[in-house]
Amino acid sequence: MEKKILEVNNHGYQTEQGDPANYGIVITYVTTVLVEGGNDDYAAYQGIGSHQWIAAHGQKLTYDDAKDIFPMVEVVKYRR
Repeated sequence: MEKKILEVNNHGYQTEQGDPANYGIVITYVTTVLVEGGNDDYAAYQGIGSHQWIAAHGQKLTYDDAKDIFPMVEVVKYRR
């Protein structure tokens, strides 16, 4: 079953790939998705992959971390 995604945030990080002496730096994007729950709540998950994959298998963020990325998140509605 597909999860309803409310918001998406992509953030790029410089990561090492190959020989650093040859400027082996690439940008790796980590995606965070805010997902609607079944009880008028929501949660944020983070990972690398499609939005639906991250919603189903990503690392769940704490309320404080989710609030940093999605300022509109309310503590009373955030899934624990």
